[in-house]
Amino acid sequence: KKLTYDEYAGEKAYAKLGKKKWSKRIEKIIAVLKTVYNYDTLYIGGGNAQNLTIKLGDDIKTATNKEGIRGGARLWDDGVSGIKE
Repeated sequence: KKLTYDEYAGEKAYAKLGKKKWSKRIEKIIAVLKTVYNYDTLYIGGGNAQNLTIKLGDDIKTATNKEGIRGGARLWDDGVSGIKE
């Protein structure tokens, strides 16, 4: 409730909680995201994404930071995001 994102789910949380407890916390976040966004595919990125100990559904993929940056930049391409200049 009073934690920053990093303290709750980021590197600080991972270092404090350890892999297993941190993964359970991420699992809770995924459940909230599924309810709020009803995504087709959720991409989880960041340096610790490969350290998750939970089973990910078929609609969840891990991605590297490099892939995330590439995907974010691609949203600005005409035809991908629907955004026109």
